[in-house]
Amino acid sequence: MPTPAPVAPHPDAAAQAAAVVDDFHASVAENYRERVLQLLAPDVAIFEQGYTESSRDAYADGHLDSDLLFAASTRYEVVHREAYASGDLAWVITQARTTGRFSGQSVDIDNTETMVLQRRGGRWLIVHIHWSAHPRAG
Repeated sequence: MPTPAPVAPHPDAAAQAAAVVDDFHASVAENYRERVLQLLAPDVAIFEQGYTESSRDAYADGHLDSDLLFAASTRYEVVHREAYASGDLAWVITQARTTGRFSGQSVDIDNTETMVLQRRGGRWLIVHIHWSAHPRAG
């Protein structure tokens, strides 16, 4: 049985995938709902704080609008990011901080995020998001 090739960073593909993740966050922050949905694969699986949305339509009908409202009231800042790609798959891992006010409450949280992207039809689409967050220790 052949040994699988080691996974190593592929700067061009990894950078392209990271740019899609940046576009996703910018689109959320700008309340650009249509663009957010364009960046997601129809079969995207989104995990957040123990909940799952198992398609782009489920996210559009569920949690997306609250994410847009939250982003409009807060500031998302990337603290550390790494991006990797192998063939038509890429993954971007991010540590970030979100600050601001939402629903009358002060927000200061540390976020971790993993996004998996797949190249389909020549475009990178987000096929999986895993978000978690907790109040910033301080």
